Amino acid sequence: MRLGWARILGLPLALLILSTGSLHAQGGGANAYMQLLAGARPLGMGGAFTGLADDVTAVFFNQAGLSAIRQREAMAMHASASFDRQLNFLAFAAPIHKGDSGWGLSYTRFSIDGIPETREAAPGIPVVNGDGTVTIFSLFDDVEENFVVAYGWKINDKLRVGAASRLNHRELFNRSANGWGMDFSALYQATGDVRLGFAAKHIFEGIRENFSQHRDDVPFELVAGASVRGWKDAMYLIDIFAREGDHIGVRAGAEKWWKDHYALRAGVNDGEFSVGGSARYQAFQFDYAFQTADLGDLNRVSLIYRW
Repeated sequence: MRLGWARILGLPLALLILSTGSLHAQGGGANAYMQLLAGARPLGMGGAFTGLADDVTAVFFNQAGLSAIRQREAMAMHASASFDRQLNFLAFAAPIHKGDSGWGLSYTRFSIDGIPETREAAPGIPVVNGDGTVTIFSLFDDVEENFVVAYGWKINDKLRVGAASRLNHRELFNRSANGWGMDFSALYQATGDVRLGFAAKHIFEGIRENFSQHRDDVPFELVAGASVRGWKDAMYLIDIFAREGDHIGVRAGAEKWWKDHYALRAGVNDGEFSVGGSARYQAFQFDYAFQTADLGDLNRVSLIYRW
């Protein structure tokens, strides 16, 4: 097998970015890919969704919102980033007692696929073919993924709470690691137009390497958010988050729907700007978001189906 020199030379940097979790200039640690967030609609508002959480992405942002979902929702999302990074997110949510409780599932896969395996003929010297190209012995994937089960329930007319359990898996060539963690969250309807949200994320969470038994802790995170319905039903949102070992950050955004068919959004995620939009047709909702980022801009699309 053969591969161009540009891709060969770019692989060490790509692997370093993925294995260390350095997806943003800030943060890091195990499961750092989750800082890319989930869903095109929330990303279009800078990722400020903790104080709203009114669709299936509540599984990720604030599980308390699952208790208010009135019908079943399924979503598929795809995002492509620089260095051949791919982020895919699948989610499902359904009411149990409409307006009183609901549950959800999600699966996230972050990867660099088709990485070439090369070998050294001597220290620092790769094995090459007869024509001088580097020999590729196999292709493998660098994968981080998680599976979430979540539940939300209504305490009273003002307060809703939620919880989630997450299983993590990481695989690189012939190495793998597994782990577990929890989230707890709440939504409070302060007034008819103001909703407050809170989430404690990655509680006790870590990933243990199966061969060496080395454990990487996932940084604990606290998020406080608010959503305000303003002039002509435009929605304004803000999240303030504090991640263990990192600085305090802010996500903020706005959303405006027209006749419940079309929407535009804009936001900022800790200095990175985003825009997005939506279109609804019958039971389908298509969302798109674009976000600037230090390591390459992000384009994200998602599709929601409700029934």
